Amino acid sequence: AAFAVLQDYGKIAEYMPRVTKVTIPEKSPTRMKVVQELKVLFKTVVYTLILDFNAQKKRMDWKLDKTAENDIKDTWGFWEFIPYDNGKTLVVYNIAANTGVSIPQFLEDYLTKKDLPEVLMAMKRRTESGGTWKKSE
Repeated sequence: AAFAVLQDYGKIAEYMPRVTKVTIPEKSPTRMKVVQELKVLFKTVVYTLILDFNAQKKRMDWKLDKTAENDIKDTWGFWEFIPYDNGKTLVVYNIAANTGVSIPQFLEDYLTKKDLPEVLMAMKRRTESGGTWKKSE
């Protein structure tokens, strides 16, 4: 169910923290190109990602589309959903980002400690609600 939520990537701004808008200029059954907007502190950041979906492995990998104009230098990562024990799912979320701007360590630590649990909780709530839960504005 969680992988199905992620495959409906055009709706990610409804539930994912900081994501304010997603457009999908290209889409196939296993790949999408998306333009994503995030609100970070007082700034909107726009960048283009290439998403690769592997339904068999229940995994989605992403990387920055470096042929597009982006407000960040680089990002890559993946979501993987591993079934285990009585219908439960182990979620593996890996992200790397390079904004291209020096960020003080305390601010990076704060954003990581605050955002990571919120991202995972948003995915959990969206999945458990059958794809209807939305973040409060």
